[in-house]
Amino acid sequence: MNIPAPPLSRPLKILLVDDEEIVLKATRDYLVTCFGFDVDITESGAQAIARLSLTQYDAIIADYDMDHMSGLELLSIIREKGDQTPFIMFTGKGREEVVIASFELG
Repeated sequence: MNIPAPPLSRPLKILLVDDEEIVLKATRDYLVTCFGFDVDITESGAQAIARLSLTQYDAIIADYDMDHMSGLELLSIIREKGDQTPFIMFTGKGREEVVIASFELG
């Protein structure tokens, strides 16, 4: 009896958003090397919104503290559009209000 092998799963497609180029590239390299993710990078919330209109992602990872549009503002815009893509926000600031606001936005 021949049992077909399960289809090969594709790597998770991640959108990574950070306005600090060195952090952006180091994080991308880590996610690709250690986990085999397919990672697109953008340096601003505006660029991220443009990418999201063209490509579907399995997850979005964004820095909280960015110029022009914070990660929290980006999350809010994404959710207002009805996009429920899992969203991970990172920050070097351990502020409880960021956690609460992120949680409330989904």
